[in-house]
Amino acid sequence: MARAVTKDRSVEKRSESRGSPKVFHGASIKLVGVPLYQFKLKDTSENGASILVKADSFMLNYLEVGQVLKINFSSDLQSDHNGDFETEIVHITKADKGRYKGHYLVGVRILNKKDTS
Repeated sequence: MARAVTKDRSVEKRSESRGSPKVFHGASIKLVGVPLYQFKLKDTSENGASILVKADSFMLNYLEVGQVLKINFSSDLQSDHNGDFETEIVHITKADKGRYKGHYLVGVRILNKKDTS
């Protein structure tokens, strides 16, 4: 696995390169007993995404690493990139500085697309 060095010289541990969200534009999460929450994406890869969650978001109380949940990703592009995906939360990281200060980055791995037919 290739490792990239980020601007702050820490070692990047992702196995896939990330880019701006060209395929997916947003994500929504609906949990039982919790209102629907919509989020912006920081970046995406072939099998995952980083979701931006405000630090004061009530939703953070319901998310934890290792949790498997359904996320609805939306896209203006191909229909294969719209819909519900089974995902696993792999990290929840506080952004202490820069553009995303005041947010958490919730990294999810896409396990599979849910069949909605």
